[in-house]
Amino acid sequence: MKTAVLTYLLLAILLASPAQAGWKPVEKVETYAVSGQTGPQLHASMGERGPTIGKSRVRAMAYTNFKLTWVRDYQRQGNACMLVSARPKLIITYTLPKASGPIPAAVQKSWDVFAAGLAAHEKVHGDIIVDMV
Repeated sequence: MKTAVLTYLLLAILLASPAQAGWKPVEKVETYAVSGQTGPQLHASMGERGPTIGKSRVRAMAYTNFKLTWVRDYQRQGNACMLVSARPKLIITYTLPKASGPIPAAVQKSWDVFAAGLAAHEKVHGDIIVDMV
C-alpha cells in the first residue's frame, strides 16, 4: 500500500511539472535607447532612460518582468466539476539598453561585453521565474 501511494505521488508530481507538461515560456526582448560616446555617458543615459520599477518608479539599467496566466480544462465528473489539466502560459519580457547611435570602436567593444553580461544577468531572473511556475 505504501509503495502504491508513493508511486502515485511521484507520478502526480512528474505529470504536474512544467517540464513534463510540454510547455515553454515565451521570451521577449524590449529595448530602450541610450546615447553617449564614453562609458560614463552611456551609464548616465541608462540612469536617465532606464525602465522604472515599482510604485517608487526607481530606474534600473535592465528589468525582467513576466505575465503568467493559465489554460484550464474543467470537466464534469458526476455532480462535480473537476480540474483535469492546467497549462501555464508564461511571457517573460526582458528590457535592456541599446545604443541609439554609433559609438567609438574602443567604447563599442566594452559596451558589447557589458550588454552581453547584463542580458545574461537578466536571463537568470527569467530562469528563476520559470522555476517558480
